[in-house]
Amino acid sequence: MRKKKYFVNISVKVGDYLNSGDIYADCQETPVIKHYCMLSPLLNGEVVWAAENAEYTINDVVCKIKNQDNIIELTLCQNGLLDKIGLLKKEKVSLNP
Repeated sequence: MRKKKYFVNISVKVGDYLNSGDIYADCQETPVIKHYCMLSPLLNGEVVWAAENAEYTINDVVCKIKNQDNIIELTLCQNGLLDKIGLLKKEKVSLNP
């Protein structure tokens, strides 16, 4: 499935500012399922590059945003995104107050 290509509509352009939950692309996954690519709840930033409307795999970079001093690459799926940018920390949580 990761090699299958989907026609992707990019809905942002360079200079746009994205906030968490904003849609940056969409594609028709099946005849009845339309997939929307939304920015992670932990991110925001200015679009510094956006791909053209075309066919892409789910791992192709379709948009880049500048978040503080970091350039974040956005794909059609977000597996491991939080680990890649170092936002997840494993913490021990006490069940006792």
